[in-house]
Amino acid sequence: MNLNQLSIIGFIGKNAETKYLANGTPVTKFSVAPPRSTSQAA
Repeated sequence: MNLNQLSIIGFIGKNAETKYLANGTPVTKFSVAPPRSTSQAA
């Protein structure tokens, strides 16, 4: 069994879009915006 894990921190921009390749492999596309910083550079 193969197990892959990925953690993405941010805000989802749009709904995820899943398509399937010719061989049946699912591919999901989504956009992520990074969290805004609350501090300002001096």
